[in-house]
Amino acid sequence: MGVQDSLLPGLRHVTKQLAQLLLLFLLLWMLFFFVVFTYFTDSQVNQPHKIIPFNSESQHSSYVQHSSRAIMASHNSRWRLYADRKGPFQRRQVFQPPRARDEFYFRNLGEHRPRARKYLRKPPRSDYSDDYFSNDWSVVRGLWKGQVSSKMLSHRLQGALRDYVHSNKHNVLYKGQRKANKSREEMLCQMKQQAQLRTLDGSEQPFAHLGFKQLASSKLQKMYTTCAVVTSAGAILNSSLGREIARLTQKSSGLYIQPNIFLFSQCPQWSQQPDYDLFTPYINHRKNFPEQPFYILHPSFIWKLWDIVQSNTKENIQPNPPSSGFIGIVMMMNFCEEVHVYEYIPSMRQSNLCHYHEKYYDVACTFGAYHPLLYEKLLIKRMSTASEEDLKKKGKVTLPGFSKINCPL
Repeated sequence: MGVQDSLLPGLRHVTKQLAQLLLLFLLLWMLFFFVVFTYFTDSQVNQPHKIIPFNSESQHSSYVQHSSRAIMASHNSRWRLYADRKGPFQRRQVFQPPRARDEFYFRNLGEHRPRARKYLRKPPRSDYSDDYFSNDWSVVRGLWKGQVSSKMLSHRLQGALRDYVHSNKHNVLYKGQRKANKSREEMLCQMKQQAQLRTLDGSEQPFAHLGFKQLASSKLQKMYTTCAVVTSAGAILNSSLGREIARLTQKSSGLYIQPNIFLFSQCPQWSQQPDYDLFTPYINHRKNFPEQPFYILHPSFIWKLWDIVQSNTKENIQPNPPSSGFIGIVMMMNFCEEVHVYEYIPSMRQSNLCHYHEKYYDVACTFGAYHPLLYEKLLIKRMSTASEEDLKKKGKVTLPGFSKINCPL
């Protein structure tokens, strides 16, 4: 017993030293691992990025001219992502996050399409993307309730809105009244009275002199009972709404079987200096396919829609033409007794995926940067008879056609 008692202090001392050495070894190993990890991470961040243009058009001088006020420029420089959108056509330049490995590419949806396409992958939710994804669901819930404001948007989209209001490319001047608390009946009657469809019929100069009257399609007169407007939003993917939409369109399938094609010009100098050469393809198509209805929307119709949107909010909206989705909805109100719209106002499936047919992510496609989308959607919601449950589950709004709107004389 005496020998064992004399050995215990020594064993305790040796065990304590071994424990200290083991702890020191672990600390040194962790420090070594941290240094190696930091070294490789920094080398990837500082590595120069490679640009691969899809075509030479994406580098022409007009991009340089417009880049100073790119409408969807991110105010969060950590993401460095923006997309330049111009009216019904788009030109996008997409930049990658600083820590991503993939190269970034120019994207140009012009005349020449690339054979192969690489898309921007959805950025992961992290500290770098908090500003980019902020406020999305508060805006969606506000649209369901019919109560939204630009102050609910992310800082990036608020900045884009201010930039557009300030630049006012189309020199828009609104002098009408503004009333944000109109009743549903008042809004519907305003829409019926001011949003009657107008197309180019060739009777105006210089088109009458150029022989457009002989090319113009006959006036649209056919009416439909029930129509469905299905947007191209990313939320349509896997929505399982196809059966319901097919059931609706079986009642009035004329537009589905024989599609009518519409082009529109948004420029005030639309006959002399259109934003895009829409007259040449119009003439060629009418000559090649004279049996297919083909129309050019009159700019006055488009800007009257803008006036309606602006008149129903106290805030200054983007002085740019309404979105093609809003234009399409109002067109169907001209032709249909009842209009069902899907995923124009986002449902619970709301996604930052812009369109179901492309892998491009930007919440501006839902809430607007160039187009006054937020205010368009608020107006559609306030005119809708659909329940909040339809909005949440299906992204569905229901609107009466002009023929079913009874207004006081």
